[in-house]
Amino acid sequence: MSPLRSSLLRLLGASFTLLALVTAQSSTTDVSSATLRPSTTTASSTSTAPAPASTTSSIATIVPGSATYSYLGCYNETTELAQAGDVRALNGGNMTASDTMTVAQCLAFCGQVGLTYAGLEYARECWCAATLNTNAAKLPDANCTDPCAGDDTEICGGSLKLSVYQQNSSASSSGSGSGSGSSNGKSDASRPFDSAIGASGLGVVVLLAFLVI
Repeated sequence: MSPLRSSLLRLLGASFTLLALVTAQSSTTDVSSATLRPSTTTASSTSTAPAPASTTSSIATIVPGSATYSYLGCYNETTELAQAGDVRALNGGNMTASDTMTVAQCLAFCGQVGLTYAGLEYARECWCAATLNTNAAKLPDANCTDPCAGDDTEICGGSLKLSVYQQNSSASSSGSGSGSGSSNGKSDASRPFDSAIGASGLGVVVLLAFLVI
């Protein structure tokens, strides 16, 4: 075998050996990468607990009043009292009933007829009177518990119980109006005009004096 051929064979063998080493190293690197690479899959946490059911409910409260009436208190009805002679707590006035009754509606109704007292009873009744029966006793507010038929957040009396309102003294008395203006009877709107006339008159006097001189 010639020296040249022997050298080529050695070179070819070395090339095969180098190629085998490179291939083996590449395979090892891929396996290591696959083994060490962290998983990118993230499990999403989903809440399976059901939403709590709403337990909020309307609670009827006492309405303080309006611009013309103020809350007086919870009073008993007097129709079943022997000493009352079958006369109502709010007697001799006006009455209305409605399935849409509210405190504001009752107070407006009694205000239109000009009566001092307004009382709501049985959730839907509105009674108006000039006086409150002396046999009607004031009770703790807890005795009037009926929600109004037209608004279940408001108290409208109860069974033989009335939520009573009294007309404000300012609403029952008529106020006297007072006009605004100057002491000489002229309105403020006329003052700029009077001032203009005064200024022009002074100018005329000065001009005449100049002409005379």
